[in-house]
Amino acid sequence: MAARRRAAGRDAPSRAPEMAIVAFITLFAAWTLRETHAPEALALVGLGAGALAADALGAWSPAPDARPGVDASATLGLLSLPWTFAARTPDGMTPRDVFALWTCVTAGALMLARDVAILRCVVPDASRASVVVLAALACAAAASTRLMETDKASLKAHAALGACVLANAIPAVALASTLPSMFPNVMSRAEAALVAQSAALAAAAAAAAAAAVALERGTIPKLEWLPGHLYERRDDTSLLVLFGALAACGFFAAAPAPLEQFPRGARRRASGVSARASYRAHLSDRAFRFDARERLGAALLVAVLLWFEYVSRDARGDDAATRLARRLLSLERASTFRTARLWLTAFLGTVLAVARVPKNGKKRVPTVVLRKAYHVLAAAMFAPPLCGASERINGLVSRETLAAAYAVALAAFAALEVVRTRGASVRLPKALGGPVRVGETIDALFEKFLDHRDAGGATVVLSHVSLLVAVAAPLWLTRGSLGAARHDAVATFGPFAGIVAVGIGDTCASVVGVRLGKTPAFRHSRKTAEGAFAGAAANAAASWALWRASAGDAVSWRAILPASLGAAWLETATEQSDNAFVPLAYLALLGCASRGSLSLK
Repeated sequence: MAARRRAAGRDAPSRAPEMAIVAFITLFAAWTLRETHAPEALALVGLGAGALAADALGAWSPAPDARPGVDASATLGLLSLPWTFAARTPDGMTPRDVFALWTCVTAGALMLARDVAILRCVVPDASRASVVVLAALACAAAASTRLMETDKASLKAHAALGACVLANAIPAVALASTLPSMFPNVMSRAEAALVAQSAALAAAAAAAAAAAVALERGTIPKLEWLPGHLYERRDDTSLLVLFGALAACGFFAAAPAPLEQFPRGARRRASGVSARASYRAHLSDRAFRFDARERLGAALLVAVLLWFEYVSRDARGDDAATRLARRLLSLERASTFRTARLWLTAFLGTVLAVARVPKNGKKRVPTVVLRKAYHVLAAAMFAPPLCGASERINGLVSRETLAAAYAVALAAFAALEVVRTRGASVRLPKALGGPVRVGETIDALFEKFLDHRDAGGATVVLSHVSLLVAVAAPLWLTRGSLGAARHDAVATFGPFAGIVAVGIGDTCASVVGVRLGKTPAFRHSRKTAEGAFAGAAANAAASWALWRASAGDAVSWRAILPASLGAAWLETATEQSDNAFVPLAYLALLGCASRGSLSLK
């Protein structure tokens, strides 16, 4: 067995290129913070050094339920969000960014203490729990010292603020360890860490929004030791984004259990059948469903709905969704219908083009290339509304409306995925055609687009969800900068990060690599040097064109060139989900490169 592991290690792609770009982004972000936020820069470097040391020493503990073909490292998942919060604004960091960064750093340190064996080798007499507790206390103390806004706060106030940080970080750690077992062979440890941190931050933002409303109504007193930004009211778009993200979490929690977790008798009954067919066979029988997951998903959805009604209902009795719908159908009716026509035309054109692609024979298009048609679709649908410095240009919907639309689409994708995995059907009268097998229909449409990362479609499929999040997350994360000055590259161009890096650059890299690529980019890598160069060139060209379309002035190559090259490098070097990590890396490099003397003139 040891010999097989050594052979697998020799055949695995080299980790050195991925570690190099991770180290570069971490040091670059810390260097840009050295004058305004030196403690945060040191925390970022410390987390990156610990994670990269674990990579270099191979000290990560095994992750048996993680997606196969990817190593057990969680480095990218621990660092991607801290990069982004460190680079979101041109002049240092906002208090909200500082709080989010310390939450992510604390969660990352706890994951390192739990999952890296080398730490227990340094302190041989310490158990895993004691190492985690020590890391938690150290991070909470450092975070409370930096986040406390009053000069003469008591030790009790510092302890309470540290506990508040831990209350956000510990659920992220617990969720990161639970996700691979909930969805076996679907996500890597790094992807689970990123999802867990994002979900924990969304839940913390939702709690802060509820606290702000309660404080405004006089329900709770104001705690002076809490950072002031936690009591700020969220606008309608922020509430809708949080609602969509949390509703998606509720839907995915209701996804059925994997085949291995069904009763033994049910598994025997499906022996000799393919994994996906046996999965459907179990779900067709109510006796073998995991009702606990349905109850958990339903409870989460009810809680999210109650929260949304509480925080968004105004004196007239309207919530944020009602106000958005009224605005779209009255004040912005023309732009709404114009955008809908654009999206419908692009979607139908892509579907018809894909339907004409041969499924078999010599002219068959590889799955990896076929999937990129929807990357191009995402760029064609979402780039036009983002162009221009004003809220609405070319008669299309505003960036605020687009951010809310992304959130609604995310919740819809999650709901449809649950319908697909559970094989749900709609019972219609015989006169209307009888039952409609909605789940099986969606499953059949998915079949031609599945690859090795989707576990054959036997459990949840996240490729289309990750593509949506890839183009949506940069806009969500830069919304606080939309009113910033024109020289702020993140406010001007940050929302394009996913469209450039995934919609255009990744597509060109894959097509060129499959069609023309011959030279491996790195040792034992599936990706080619030709594809990497094509991706970097496409990133730079798309960045130039979209910058001119959005800002309308001279392009800052010093801002977009590091982002374009770094994103292409990471996409080529990593075996993780490029949809999840490459847009965040592009956004972080764009923000760091645009600071100080590198800002747009």
